Amino acid sequence: MGFNNIKSFAKTSLVLVALTLTGCGLIYPDPFPVLHTVEDESVVLIHGLGRGAANMRQLKVRLQVQGYDVCNIDYRTIGKGVDSMVEETSEKIDKCILSERKVHFVGHSLGGLVIRSYLAEHPNVVGDDSLGRVVTLGTPHHGSEVADKFDGGVLIEVAGGVSQSLVTGDRSLGNQLPPPTYTLGAIAGTSSNFTTDRYFDGVNDGLVSLESSQISGMQDFIALDVTHIDMPYDPDVAYQTMHFLQTGQFDHLNNRAY
Repeated sequence: MGFNNIKSFAKTSLVLVALTLTGCGLIYPDPFPVLHTVEDESVVLIHGLGRGAANMRQLKVRLQVQGYDVCNIDYRTIGKGVDSMVEETSEKIDKCILSERKVHFVGHSLGGLVIRSYLAEHPNVVGDDSLGRVVTLGTPHHGSEVADKFDGGVLIEVAGGVSQSLVTGDRSLGNQLPPPTYTLGAIAGTSSNFTTDRYFDGVNDGLVSLESSQISGMQDFIALDVTHIDMPYDPDVAYQTMHFLQTGQFDHLNNRAY
């Protein structure tokens, strides 16, 4: 088998492993109730590793029902380096926030790190009154033990620098970024996956630990009984996301905490 064939096989295997670990997600019934209609506010949505904009589609629709103008970013993650990913996403985010309206950010998993990276490189955006709030969904702010399991292997090597940056420790992308100086709320999942639970010492969502989902400087934090992959589809995650965007706090009286 030639090198190109091996590389192709490894990439295919990586995708299969990811699907095995995370599943394909569920589509929950709508319509989603209107909490509070907003005007002249937008939300930038950013998906996670190995996914695409379609993964955030239901959350996009639910946000649109509330009156938000939603920009759903699509970008490549597999086979990409961190610098290349940051450049690509920065250009796309810039196009989403050209207007004068208030802009919020919501990122699932790796998407939360993309947001933190963008805001770290754009102090003008952070210092602008038009910046709203940020919500991270299952973001590995300090890396993932599952990434550690594959670290040094052919799959993560072929997957590229983005995947390799999700390990824990000093090489973790999240640990290399500055803590937020803006209003950030973090949502963690607590429903683990039997295939990955052995890699963790405590509560996790199947891919990210409860501890890694949190970050110093965050405004608020909430843990919900949901798996990592189901977060973009889950109605409780959507509700808590909207509650934070509108109030700067999660609704701790109405949640499915573990």
